[in-house]
Amino acid sequence: SSGPIAVFSHTIKNGGMKAFYTGMALPLAAQAAYKATVFTTNRVTSNMLVDFKTKEQWKTGIFKPYEKTFSDTFLCGAISGAVNALVFVSPVEYARNQLIAQHTRIADGKMSKASMMRGPFDVLSSTLKKEGIFGCWRGAGVTLVRDSVGCGVFFVMFELGKKHLPSITGSEQGSRLNTVGAGLMAGFGYWFASLPLDSLKTLVQSGKANSAINTVSTLVKRDGVIGGISQLYRGWQLAFGRGSPSAAVTLTTYSAVYNFCDKNLG
Repeated sequence: SSGPIAVFSHTIKNGGMKAFYTGMALPLAAQAAYKATVFTTNRVTSNMLVDFKTKEQWKTGIFKPYEKTFSDTFLCGAISGAVNALVFVSPVEYARNQLIAQHTRIADGKMSKASMMRGPFDVLSSTLKKEGIFGCWRGAGVTLVRDSVGCGVFFVMFELGKKHLPSITGSEQGSRLNTVGAGLMAGFGYWFASLPLDSLKTLVQSGKANSAINTVSTLVKRDGVIGGISQLYRGWQLAFGRGSPSAAVTLTTYSAVYNFCDKNLG
């Protein structure tokens, strides 16, 4: 398929509207775990970093709390993305991509409907029997890199938005408007940094590529550096169109809930 419209048309033709939600049960259930892991790990590592740096400052006679730099923010975000990728994301997205790939094999006549896997647990069970536990983590390497870089950029863009948007919008720092705007920036930053890696991960997990490195090498040889990169950004319209609004909703909700709990339960 050459683009989002072609993918949409192909999916409707071969699987109907239901196919758009193929393999979504497990990823949907996992979203709460994803977000909780990322935000909790980011906050814990941030607090640990600030505490450590503050104590180091005291040794030099600087008696004030350490203020994080953007590189600190990226590091803490990257750690949170790495933890989430290894614990949850890799097996969940492997199952989802396997289910999506089988629709294409059925449409091409390479697989019968009688032998198709019915859900994510069928995929994981079959993989465990054939490849063992590590088979469920196929593509974990590129997933780890994608989520580390992506989450690092995500939190940096969010902090940049919170810092600079008030002077643009005229709203006070911490306002709902600025939080939403910073969330939009965070979502854009995540997908700008991670979309090529996400494309590679999908190819590896669906069985269309043996490794991310070999795929990059093949694309560069065939299409050149610029052409290869553009191939990996295919579908950017959907990634950015979905990623920015969802990040804005997630971060606005998280900020509101955290502030409420901090004031009333802290």
